Amino acid sequence: MRYKTFFEYPVFNNIKEVIYHSVKKYPQNVAFRLKEKNGEEITYKDITYKEFLEEVNNLRYWFVFNWLAR
Repeated sequence: MRYKTFFEYPVFNNIKEVIYHSVKKYPQNVAFRLKEKNGEEITYKDITYKEFLEEVNNLRYWFVFNWLAR
């Protein structure tokens, strides 16, 4: 049974589709914020959806190349 909604929304099958959709639609929007503490000084670094995808891809390549090197 499908519920009635007030607006249309995309249907995703996995997290990869969610990330790619978000990057395509909101590349410069802040996906999340990192808190960095250096002694007593606290700073925050904004990570955009585009930057997040780049980091995810870097991690993916790292896993692939390190696993293949075994």
